[in-house]
Amino acid sequence: MRGCNFGVLLFCLLAVHVGAQHVSLVYEPDIQIDATGSVRFLEEYVDGKLTKRADFTSPGICTDYMQRRNADGSLHRLIWFYQGDSSSGDYVIEEQKSQHDGSWKTVGLLDYTDYELVRARFYEGDELTEERLYEYDEKGVVKEVTSRPIEKSNTVLVFKRPEAGTIEAFLREPDGKEIIVARFRYDEDERLVSDERFLKGNLQSRDVYSYNEKGKLHDHIQYDNRNIAERHVMYGYTEDGLPKSVVHLDEKERVVFGMSYTREYDGESSKTVIKNSTGEVTGSIEYTREDGRDISRIETFLLGDGELKIHYTDFDIHGNWLKKETLTYNGGSLKSRKVATRVIRYFD
Repeated sequence: MRGCNFGVLLFCLLAVHVGAQHVSLVYEPDIQIDATGSVRFLEEYVDGKLTKRADFTSPGICTDYMQRRNADGSLHRLIWFYQGDSSSGDYVIEEQKSQHDGSWKTVGLLDYTDYELVRARFYEGDELTEERLYEYDEKGVVKEVTSRPIEKSNTVLVFKRPEAGTIEAFLREPDGKEIIVARFRYDEDERLVSDERFLKGNLQSRDVYSYNEKGKLHDHIQYDNRNIAERHVMYGYTEDGLPKSVVHLDEKERVVFGMSYTREYDGESSKTVIKNSTGEVTGSIEYTREDGRDISRIETFLLGDGELKIHYTDFDIHGNWLKKETLTYNGGSLKSRKVATRVIRYFD
């Protein structure tokens, strides 16, 4: 990972990060910028309270990232410490959590060498609770993760490629026995087509993916440990590749949830209408543009007798929103209102 990644990185300790040539059960910090362009600094506030901040030394090279994401309302923070020049691939990311007294506690230290995570340490309070060491093959794919719970036996997660297009993850026990925990399969275009999970060597679930002729995800079927399909999700797209529909089916192929989109254009403005599987309107998204740039966007979602409306009222020259209001209605009465604002500065 090179500094801040502008996409959403999975945050679970043993989550799956899927890439064309990089699939691993590894730890990666959660980073969400939600802004385009060469961002130098971003701050976001909701009702006057800081909820997000990102600071960069150069495009793509982050030094400080903060987000209000914990259930108790505390802030999560990532700080980059670069070895020498900030553009080098050797750095440490310190993860912190804010405390009630305004101080910060370290919850993790991630050591990177040549942009590859080589060691991760996790803390509870002032105590080190776990350490993980990562090894890579010649393609830069994780091949082994050694976990060292404090005062416990080492646990090793090993990755193998039994055949082209397949990666398997094994848990190596102290006696050398290996038990499979996951298997990933890819097609010739390196797209994930199967994701299998195991518990004590027994298959627990399998997700199968298929794609249309333009490479867009078309079907996602979830199977249980009996290899019975328990959920089927189908995706539809317009001719220009924009989402058109999403339908969830149960094990008997009955619709349990469905959504479709229709768009109408009027010059530089557009309106998208969202309908459920019965054809009932459940929401809309309206854009107003000038010279190809958004100047207003209203997202409306109908929730039974209630309504959620998100109104973006201020945008900068890069098209990033600077102010939005979130309004929740119960019947015809306003239940809550939140105002979010952002400060964004860019590199020249």
